[in-house]
Amino acid sequence: MNKNWVIVLAIVVVLVGGYLFLSKGGTPAVTENQPAQTSSDITSPGGGTPVEAGMPIKGAGNVVEKEVIRELTVVGTNFKFSVNEIRVRKGETIKLTFKNEGGKHDWKVDEFKAGTKILDGGQEETVQFVANRVGTFEYYCSVGQHRANGMKGSLIVE
Repeated sequence: MNKNWVIVLAIVVVLVGGYLFLSKGGTPAVTENQPAQTSSDITSPGGGTPVEAGMPIKGAGNVVEKEVIRELTVVGTNFKFSVNEIRVRKGETIKLTFKNEGGKHDWKVDEFKAGTKILDGGQEETVQFVANRVGTFEYYCSVGQHRANGMKGSLIVE
């Protein structure tokens, strides 16, 4: 009888040991507190830490920076613009909508080769350019004597 108890005890120990080994040795179960990793997560090399897409990764030489687009609106009326000074940062893409509210006018800035065509009153046009040079640049209306009569302003790139 003593021998039977030893065999039963050995079988129980093997079963319990096998159960514990299999339940702990596999991959851990996902709990509700663990955030799911999405396809937009990027794993840093060797670190295994998720970072947001577009964030610089230490040691990575091929980081893509997010393009900044600055949207502006300038209104033109007789011999003046609604804005006399525009400030932007170097490297920004400028998307400028020029709305003409009277007469024939346009909007130009020579240093960035940007400008609208001559528009009739009530028309508008959008131009886009990159402010890739630091400095103060004059924008103006090129129609007749409008620039000489004060239809101009300053584009300041910092």
